[in-house]
Amino acid sequence: MNLDLNQELELEIKRVGINGEGIGYFEKKAVFVPEALPNERVKIKILKIADKFSHAELIEVIRPSSERIKPKCSDYSNCGACQLQHAKNQGEIKSELLLESLCKYSSLANPKKFVDEIILSDKSFYYRNKAMMLVRDYNNPLGFYKTGTNHFISTPNCILHMKIIGDILKEIPNVIKASKIVCYDERRKKGELMSVLIRCDQTEEKVMIMVGVSSLEVKLDKFFELLTNKFPVINSIYKTVIDIKDNPYYGDEIIHVGRETHLDLNFMDYKFRLLPRAFFQLNYLQAEKFYQKIIKLAGVKKTDIVIDAYAGIGIIGILVSKFVKRVFLNEIDKDCLESAKTTIELNGITNITILPGDFVKAINGLDKKTVIDCLFVDPPRSGLIDYTGILKLRPKRIVYGSCNTATLSKDIKVLSEFYFVTKIVPLDMFPNTSHVESILLLNLKSDRK
Repeated sequence: MNLDLNQELELEIKRVGINGEGIGYFEKKAVFVPEALPNERVKIKILKIADKFSHAELIEVIRPSSERIKPKCSDYSNCGACQLQHAKNQGEIKSELLLESLCKYSSLANPKKFVDEIILSDKSFYYRNKAMMLVRDYNNPLGFYKTGTNHFISTPNCILHMKIIGDILKEIPNVIKASKIVCYDERRKKGELMSVLIRCDQTEEKVMIMVGVSSLEVKLDKFFELLTNKFPVINSIYKTVIDIKDNPYYGDEIIHVGRETHLDLNFMDYKFRLLPRAFFQLNYLQAEKFYQKIIKLAGVKKTDIVIDAYAGIGIIGILVSKFVKRVFLNEIDKDCLESAKTTIELNGITNITILPGDFVKAINGLDKKTVIDCLFVDPPRSGLIDYTGILKLRPKRIVYGSCNTATLSKDIKVLSEFYFVTKIVPLDMFPNTSHVESILLLNLKSDRK
């Protein structure tokens, strides 16, 4: 029996998929159902049919799971940015997602024995320290496009953002009207204001804002005057010209408009200085747990020489510097390196050497006699990709921070020729979403090949 588009049927949900959707089976083919949980019987409507799977929408929960709860957000079903707000046992779900990836992609025979209990977040809402919103010509102009669609979702009241960010986002539509700025019209490809980026510190007393505009000629004086009068905590202002075909939030040039050029964070006994492009974990409380666990797993000593690769603004290298003899910090992005250099100087750190550029090329500058005791890597979602540098260095230990369970598992498979897995620790950096952070400890095999 085949499925038809718009067909309605009942389905038993067996597990949760990597994107947080429930998965059931019809004639041995997977059916993906957002907002459905394991052990539920649901009524669904088929929306898309492929050779090996189908996508459906949830019409009714006939037999709810004991783990089902009412989402706190009134826009939850419409928005799509959160995938697990309806689940009480998010930590358990995320641990299972990690294990499934390890079973599917890694070479580990029994992954479960390596995986620790997940580190949960103390806050489930109001934790995101950065908002990135598109601005479009609608009654509620702030939002984004729902994944895989051209349907614009207005979300001025997201309850994941820290409260000062939420307050500013609520006010921006009023400021847009008062300053008579024209919001971008996607259909006509015309307009002035295209995006807004807001980031705050832990105290919510310092805020950086950057707006994306269609050209440098766009007048922003009134907009910024009204917004900063309402929110004096805005202490760093930027603008950038957006190429709609490229990046909707960052243009090639980022221009400082007024007040401070940076946002300073006091984090784990250090002061970090951030520029608009600089990466920092979006959940300050969980970030502290994340980096504490990374340093603990590394087991570093005062005599150790370590490398922080994919370093970004150098968070790991800076935090570990007081525990080791020397840190080599590698990053390819110039803006991140500028933040890293400034932060190192601000904190008077003298045992960090920056290796700019591509990792493989950068390590060629190391003395061939240098033995690396520990390599820290925290790559993007795409994973390591190039293993040449790691296999050339053969560090004694690798501590790998991951934001993608699939690429982590695939990297384990490649590195397992030379390294054995000691421990994997999942961490919930983004409550209410399906994203899983993990920390992996690898030790070099004694019989080096």
